[in-house]
Amino acid sequence: MRDLIEADRTDLPVLRANAADPTQDAKGDTSDMLGITLRGLGIFEYALYKDEAALRSRLTESVTIAISLFDRFERGEPIDASYLSMLAYKDLYDALALGDMHLARSLAQKMGGRKEIERQHNHPFDRAMGYALRAFVLRDREEMQVRTEAFRERCEKRGGKYFRGYASVFEAILEGDSRKANAGFVELLKGHRRMSTGNGVFRFTPDADLCVWGLGLANLARHHGLDIKISDPLIPSELLV
Repeated sequence: MRDLIEADRTDLPVLRANAADPTQDAKGDTSDMLGITLRGLGIFEYALYKDEAALRSRLTESVTIAISLFDRFERGEPIDASYLSMLAYKDLYDALALGDMHLARSLAQKMGGRKEIERQHNHPFDRAMGYALRAFVLRDREEMQVRTEAFRERCEKRGGKYFRGYASVFEAILEGDSRKANAGFVELLKGHRRMSTGNGVFRFTPDADLCVWGLGLANLARHHGLDIKISDPLIPSELLV
């Protein structure tokens, strides 16, 4: 991990220069690469050195880059469509992991409503997760209910069972049930550990060392007034807001 950290730190000046070059970044590719690198570096720095300041700084910059790609598209720049899909929910979890609801709302307001792009670039699971999370960030009660039901259905399909804990927490927020939410996080973390092994989506990723999505959801649940108590190194208590 130390070697990865040093390599990423060394690469950052070049990545920043490329992202600042209008020719190289015309479609947003180098900005996206900078954001991915910053995110991974911040998580690794926290996992190895417990550097909370680095984690917060780098995640904030990464999410800000994701927002900027939506803004640039709205200004008429030829941003690649893949950066405008509901996969932005991953950046939304990062904003929530920071406990920065202003940043989270700024991104959530820009997500969604691009059916053709979402059809081409998103798996049905990603659409279900993205729209559910967006609804809870924007506190749209009707959407929260509809999207939670749709996400629960998606989790019962092939490949979704290890994410059932997220559906349980969404349901608990709707019901205002802290006990159910805390049980949901136990389920969520069990699934996260399973998805960090074998062919799981988190294996060989920074998220194997820190459950950023779970942290973000815990902060969101607290923002909705639930009493969330988690004792697990994958969601460190010092990062809860």
